[in-house]
Amino acid sequence: PVPHRWSNEEELALAQAWIVTVKEDFPPGPPQVRAGSFWSRVCHLFHHQMGRTQYRRRRDVKAKFLDLKKKVKHFQHIYNELDNEHENMDEEILIQLALELYRFESDGREFTHGDAWNLLKNVPHF
Repeated sequence: PVPHRWSNEEELALAQAWIVTVKEDFPPGPPQVRAGSFWSRVCHLFHHQMGRTQYRRRRDVKAKFLDLKKKVKHFQHIYNELDNEHENMDEEILIQLALELYRFESDGREFTHGDAWNLLKNVPHF
């Protein structure tokens, strides 16, 4: 059976698969042609990292990443604004403030994607 909710482990595997695929598609230097579609490769790498045969469809993998990307970018925007306003603030306090502001701006929804944020926040094409 396909789990409906994505676990933290799956989100991390998805973020890692996306990062690897982006790095393959956008290396420094001249453009290169890659076999297979971008999202097919992300889906394959995701399942490989999970150590399972395909149990999530490509369109579900893509939809989940796009949703994750939207939430992570929103959190990153909040974090960056707070960091700019409070340059000498302790990192943990800054993150806690960003989490509180995210919850306020998201109608009470918690930001539960901190591990994926830590992976994605410094990726150039993100």
